[in-house]
Amino acid sequence: MACTSPAAYTLSITPNKHIPSGSKLKVIFPSEIKLPSGILTSCQTIISGVTNPSPTCTVSSTSPVTVTISGSAVFSSAYTTTGIPISVTINGLTNPTS
Repeated sequence: MACTSPAAYTLSITPNKHIPSGSKLKVIFPSEIKLPSGILTSCQTIISGVTNPSPTCTVSSTSPVTVTISGSAVFSSAYTTTGIPISVTINGLTNPTS
């Protein structure tokens, strides 16, 4: 994929502790990954096999790209089953140059 083409990044984390209701995820990307428009095209989360296609994904910095994922459906209840992955897909970033 070219460095100027939009890319989707999917991250998966497996918490080893409980996450309280109303929590947020903060993702800080390496400085080589850019957000040229300053706006994400989309993001979604999958927790315990349930897709939330419209969490609130806020860009708080574009250098390095920093995204905070929140919203009532993301952690509407406490995440109490440790060992189950949480996947986040963020669209609109660009790959680093080679």
